[in-house]
Amino acid sequence: MRHDNVAPVISWIAGIVAVIVALTLPLGYFGVAYRSLATELAIEAKFRSGTITRFINDRPLAWTTSEHHLDELLTRNPPLRKGQWNRLFAADNTEVMHAGLEPKPPVLTMTTDVYDAGNVVGHLEVQHSIRELLQNTAWVALFGLMLGAAVFIALRVLPLRALRRATDALHEEVKLHDQARATAEAANHSKSQFLAAASHDLRQPMHSLGLFAATLSERVRDPEVRGIVDNINASVEALESLFNELLDISKLDAGVIQPNLSSFPIEPLFERMRIDYGPGAAEKLIRLAIVRSRAVIYSDPLLVERMLRNLIVNAVHYTAKGGVVVGCRPRGDRYSIEVWDSGVGIAADKLDKIFDEFYQVGNPERDRRKGLGLGLAIVKRIEQLLGYQTQVRSRPHRGSVFRFSAPRGLSVVSLSDPVGRRADDAHVAHDKCVVIVDDELTVREGMKALLGGWGCDVIAADSLPDALERIGEHARLPDAIIADYRLREGATGIEVIRTLHAEFGRNIPALLITGDIAADHLRDVRESGYPQLHKPVSPAKLKKALYSMFAAHERV
Repeated sequence: MRHDNVAPVISWIAGIVAVIVALTLPLGYFGVAYRSLATELAIEAKFRSGTITRFINDRPLAWTTSEHHLDELLTRNPPLRKGQWNRLFAADNTEVMHAGLEPKPPVLTMTTDVYDAGNVVGHLEVQHSIRELLQNTAWVALFGLMLGAAVFIALRVLPLRALRRATDALHEEVKLHDQARATAEAANHSKSQFLAAASHDLRQPMHSLGLFAATLSERVRDPEVRGIVDNINASVEALESLFNELLDISKLDAGVIQPNLSSFPIEPLFERMRIDYGPGAAEKLIRLAIVRSRAVIYSDPLLVERMLRNLIVNAVHYTAKGGVVVGCRPRGDRYSIEVWDSGVGIAADKLDKIFDEFYQVGNPERDRRKGLGLGLAIVKRIEQLLGYQTQVRSRPHRGSVFRFSAPRGLSVVSLSDPVGRRADDAHVAHDKCVVIVDDELTVREGMKALLGGWGCDVIAADSLPDALERIGEHARLPDAIIADYRLREGATGIEVIRTLHAEFGRNIPALLITGDIAADHLRDVRESGYPQLHKPVSPAKLKKALYSMFAAHERV
């Protein structure tokens, strides 16, 4: 609640309490004092009327003339008080006797009857001025007014002053927080821009290197030279793996990945893990045991596979002896997917850090052979996307266990590929005309050499106008388009593909290749609907994507 909204409420409350205090004190004092005086007068009037009645009974005929005795009865036992006036009247209301001075109004009067042999022969009036009571009440009212003012100040001014100070301090804290957040966001934005620019600039030569290395590998026959080429290809694949980690984290941060939920059996995924990571574990002389399972889970199969791959890679990497066990256990209406290892373990104070970007246990020197430290950061982002929570238990030098749970799925029936084609059916791409649009000369040359070795007729251009001109000179309509996303002068591969489709009036199979990891560019690529590959592209992936496009186009 804002200060402007609180102040009126506090003022009303303070005012009401102050008025109550200012009125309660004088009214309470007057009520108590008045009732006390009235009670005393009533008791005195009853007592004096009783003594007078006994006196009248002793002298029934002469009591009205016995002034001396009546004066004693009206002034003594109890003695007459200041401001009091006692008056004795006969039955005909004529005054018989009075004692004291007539009080100043206003007065309080108490009346009682006097008797003779049971008959009323007169009455006694006991009067007392209440002027002094009213004066005292006025002083009490003044004190109550002062006390009410003090209460008002205590309940309104001081809280509002404290509230104002607290509000000002909070505003200052929020301001500092906003400034810190703005600084952090600016730094993060600068980091993202740097990573995007650096990634794009580095991916271009890496992409070219991969293409030339693959072409060289296909043409070299000398065993000694082939060993060198194989080492080059291994280095290229390692760099590609590092770049793909950056790409994955960027795509998750950009929000371009959305879960595609379905029911699927976990065992085929486990089998791929055995094939992919079993040999690597065997080379380290450790055992990778993946327990067979009939579980069917409901999730995104690709995202679950990426989570599991990262966890297994992490476990194998940090395990020097013993082994890694992977399994799927039923837990109520969910399945718990678990990765156990006997590796180095993680200290308790490091458990919260292992999911941070670029954090690695035991790699302060940042050895690139140990990766970038993004594997578990990607797991963290995927689990947030799927609404899961990865649990970690670990003991240093004893090992670790990572687990996450997924809902149970419905039973599914596995269907074989109706096409029955392999991705490396070379005849599919033979003599196909492929248009390459990329503003990097080395990339164009590498793609031309690689695709030419696969039997493709390649048209390489650096822009849309260049592509249109070369296609016209070639006198052949293209069978496929491979375009880089980012071209010169702000042009994009998406625009190139759409323009060529419109120019030739047909939906030519098209593939986008990009080295961008910027969030807005990743969203543009995804929303275009065209198949995409991210630089550096391995020849195997390019061949599979190209052949898949040709095969799909032939089926239409």
